Amino acid sequence: PIETEGEFETLAPYVVAHEEALAINREFKQAQRTGAHFERMFNGLKHHLVKELKLDNQLKITTTESRIPIVQDKELILALSDWHVGARVDRSETGGYNYSILVDRVSKMVKEAVNTAKQYDINRVHCFFIGDLIEHISMRNVNQAFEAEFPATEQIAKGIRLLTDVINELAKEIKHVNFGIVGGNHDRFQGNKNDKIYNDNVAYVVLDTLLLLQHTGGIPSNVTIIDNREDVYSFVTKVAGHPVKVIHGDTEAKKDDTKIRKHIRREEISYLFLGHIHTARIIQEDYSRYHVYVGSTMGTNNYSTENNFPTTDP
Repeated sequence: PIETEGEFETLAPYVVAHEEALAINREFKQAQRTGAHFERMFNGLKHHLVKELKLDNQLKITTTESRIPIVQDKELILALSDWHVGARVDRSETGGYNYSILVDRVSKMVKEAVNTAKQYDINRVHCFFIGDLIEHISMRNVNQAFEAEFPATEQIAKGIRLLTDVINELAKEIKHVNFGIVGGNHDRFQGNKNDKIYNDNVAYVVLDTLLLLQHTGGIPSNVTIIDNREDVYSFVTKVAGHPVKVIHGDTEAKKDDTKIRKHIRREEISYLFLGHIHTARIIQEDYSRYHVYVGSTMGTNNYSTENNFPTTDP
């Protein structure tokens, strides 16, 4: 007989002991099932592995000559960004920077692009300039003139000249060249972004000058220049049938890996090209779309060092 006041003291030890026994039993059964499963799996593995290892090599690898490329089955993109013409970096673990270094690095890139096009028999090259052509001298609260090689007007002139040289060098070797440019945050005429006037950007002057040069024979007729003067901050073109959009990227959220969706309007965008962050990066989005960040010719500079940004090669 159990008295009312003592039922907890009587039942509790029994319930605890019973639950412990059940738990031990469950663990034992689980161990049995697991052991049996692994034993069956490894016995089967040994059987099939012995059988497979008795077979001859199934891979018949032979060396063959490279296939003869089909004409115009590929198109090449030469993506250029963040030249910052006029910037000077005297001390840098990535080699420093000035206009002479920029010209040398650009020359090597163009040479590599031409060699690649010839190697794969590519007759159409798309050359995109993705913003920040010039360094400017008033983009930050502290005036940048002390670390610029020359004033903004000379930066623009040298930038136009260098882009013209790139286009003409490509046009000498490639059957057709498609060129496009967008403006970056360093290209705006107003230093303070809150004071900027839409489209009041160095890229407009550059584009207008390049179109004039082509009209007067300074750029050959096998070059198509994308005329986006109505909105110099972006353009859309097709590369090998794929819609490609180009923007500088200074207004993009840095931690958002799904950038393309908000750029799709009337037609799909397969590739989105951006610059601005001075770092190369390729990220796949939904439906095998890609956004591509293009690096800079500059490498590490004083601004990135002071703000503890990653050290990036030019």
